[in-house]
Amino acid sequence: MRGDPFGPGFKAAKLVPCYLFYGEETFQALEFIDRVRELLFAGRPSEFGVERFYIPETGWREVVDSARTTASLFADWRILIVKAEAKRSKAEDGDDEEGRDVRRSKAGEEALKDYLAAPSNRTVLIIVLAGPVKKTHPIVKLLSPFPETTVVVRELKPLKEYEAKPWLEERAARLGKRIEPEARDRLIEVTGCDPAVLAGELEKLALFTDERRVIKLDDIELLSGWVKSFEGYEIENVLLAADVKRALLVLDRLFRDGHRGEEIVGQMTRFFRDLLMTKLQLREGKPRKEIFAELKPQISFSFRKLYEETSGRLFGLADRLSFDDLRGLLAGLRRIDERIKTSDSSPQPLLERFLVEYGVAAERRGIISPGRLSGARPAG
Repeated sequence: MRGDPFGPGFKAAKLVPCYLFYGEETFQALEFIDRVRELLFAGRPSEFGVERFYIPETGWREVVDSARTTASLFADWRILIVKAEAKRSKAEDGDDEEGRDVRRSKAGEEALKDYLAAPSNRTVLIIVLAGPVKKTHPIVKLLSPFPETTVVVRELKPLKEYEAKPWLEERAARLGKRIEPEARDRLIEVTGCDPAVLAGELEKLALFTDERRVIKLDDIELLSGWVKSFEGYEIENVLLAADVKRALLVLDRLFRDGHRGEEIVGQMTRFFRDLLMTKLQLREGKPRKEIFAELKPQISFSFRKLYEETSGRLFGLADRLSFDDLRGLLAGLRRIDERIKTSDSSPQPLLERFLVEYGVAAERRGIISPGRLSGARPAG
């Protein structure tokens, strides 16, 4: 299939003008976006050639107008990423008195349909409808009739346990590891079947086992002594790694699980305050080992590679992000918190933009995304 987003031999010549991913599991969609970015812009900054839109904050007409705009002199290709809400607003459902929003929405969707009849060259439009989306959703109905040479439509369903087992084994093999059946089953029991969580835990296990090829049940039990299951740890972990893709996945899961925007802003704020405090303590001459022991008491030096990797990330961020950077990030979170509390703005797009901007700032300071630091020093 020419436009298969997960097929073998995937290359730029096989890209189609539009991809629609819909459903409750966005992990594959974000992995596909990363795959396309790497294919088209390898070695470039993570947001190079990328434009992001959020529906309904932005209308479909604006998306189409941007898609029709000629690419810049510096980028041969463009990627337009559109995150749309699974549920329409009351206005879109026809509950507003004048019906103006209904007409505006339908006109925008017609503009999208017209664009796809004659799409721009070297422009890839990727639409993600996250949540309990049915095939009767207006955008799914609008795009499904197009041939797969123009639009590829994929429904992304949560992993079932019987699917998670081979998925985990295949993922471990990609990391050069083999996970024993007992360890695999225990990891699924502890974390559930969310592929983003499983992928993150597997990466930590691969790091923990170092050069040993086999992941055993004992490894799962040992790590469970310090890995917190609460999602607050996960958001901290992905911020520490400056891993935007995983951060967006964690954020999406937090909202799907019913966490409030203010709660998530609080978790992020604590992370950046700790980072600011780390930078202040470094300036005062406090030894790195002492700082790390206070911030991460659950990671002892006996987990040597994990210890070095985590401390390298922490102090890499502290060394490379300036005081102005950190104060600016904290000010940005304060503005988001105020907007959430004083308006009816949806918090998820606000926080997604913040995460993308943080990733850009981290990259600009020499921190290589995703999740790798350039020349970061371990605690010592």
